[in-house]
Amino acid sequence: MCVAHPLSPDIIGVNRLEIVDIHRKRFIQEMVNAARSHSSGWVTYMRENPNTGQIEHKIACWPPHDGLIFKAGTYE
Repeated sequence: MCVAHPLSPDIIGVNRLEIVDIHRKRFIQEMVNAARSHSSGWVTYMRENPNTGQIEHKIACWPPHDGLIFKAGTYE
C-alpha cells in the first residue's frame, strides 16, 4: 500500500503490488519480497520519466524502517 508520494498523491492508499513495467516485471513486489530478508537493496525497472515522457531505465533503492519501505529512485 502506498502511504506517501511527493509527485502522485492520487496513488496514496493504493495497493501497488501488481504494478508491472513494460517487461511485465513486478518491481514493487520484488522490493517487498527482498525487504523481508535484506536491510536495503536496489531494483531496476522501466518507467515513464515524468520529465521527458519517455520510457526509461529507472534504478531505485529501498531501505525498510519500522515496517515501511522507503523507495527513492532516479532515471539513467
